Amino acid sequence: MPNDFWTDWLNEPAQRAAAYGAYRPKTGSLNFLDYWKGRESNVHDEYVGQLGSMARAGQPPSLSLTDYLAQFPFLQNWLQLGPQQRGVNQQRYAPRTQWRV
Repeated sequence: MPNDFWTDWLNEPAQRAAAYGAYRPKTGSLNFLDYWKGRESNVHDEYVGQLGSMARAGQPPSLSLTDYLAQFPFLQNWLQLGPQQRGVNQQRYAPRTQWRV
C-alpha cells in the first residue's frame, strides 16, 4: 500500500508547474512574458507565505494554489518594477549628449 503523502510530494512539482503555466500571462510584451516565465518559484513562495499568514491569523490555510494564481496581480507586480528590471532600454529614449566643438 503506497503512502499518499509521498505520492503527493513526488507529484507536487509537476502539478505546481502545470497550474502556474495555466495562469501565467500569455499576452503582453516579450519582456513581460519572459519575466513571468522564470518566476514560478517566487510566486509559489509568496503563496506559501500567504498560507502562513492565514495560519498565524488563526484561520485554516485553505487557499488553493489555483485560487491564489487566479487572483494574483501579475500586471501590478510588473508595473512596480524599475525600468531596468523590466528590461527597458533607457538609452534609446535619452541618448547621451555629445558636444561637438
